[in-house]
Amino acid sequence: MSVSTLVKAQWLRQMMLQKSKYLRVLDTSWHLPNENRDPKKEFLAHRVPGAKFFDIEECVDNSSLYEHMLPSTEDFSNYVRSLGLKNDSHVIVYDNNSGGLFSAPRVWWMLRAFGHDRVSILDGGFPKWCAEGYPVESGPENATALEGLSGAELIISKLNGGGRGKPQRCYLV
Repeated sequence: MSVSTLVKAQWLRQMMLQKSKYLRVLDTSWHLPNENRDPKKEFLAHRVPGAKFFDIEECVDNSSLYEHMLPSTEDFSNYVRSLGLKNDSHVIVYDNNSGGLFSAPRVWWMLRAFGHDRVSILDGGFPKWCAEGYPVESGPENATALEGLSGAELIISKLNGGGRGKPQRCYLV
């Protein structure tokens, strides 16, 4: 099933009110070093209700000499599993930068590069969500949203062979 690349705040709120079991929302905020902003601290202060924090600084290839290189398939699989993502998840990514379209497209691309096509970007990001008057939450992430994930599987097929041959499957335990 194909999903829209961009979704409106109104659509996301409607899906949240319907309590869609497939919906996963990720705050993917990242800021340039000279901005002196802490995205994790901002996430804890205010975010879209139910969102998890995708840390671009953490989900990388730590063995690379270069910054922000894609992690291995196994590391990526483990990381997204920790955020509650599954094969059938429709992932909505957003960021808290001016215009709301700075780091969210990177995470959109990462998910698609690793074979997850059910990912959309929140049009206008967190600034637009707030401007339209939708609710926000603060404090620690809600851990109960991750219940019932044992045995989930994420298919990682586009890297490690460029989509040729049999897809590699990473099991989320």
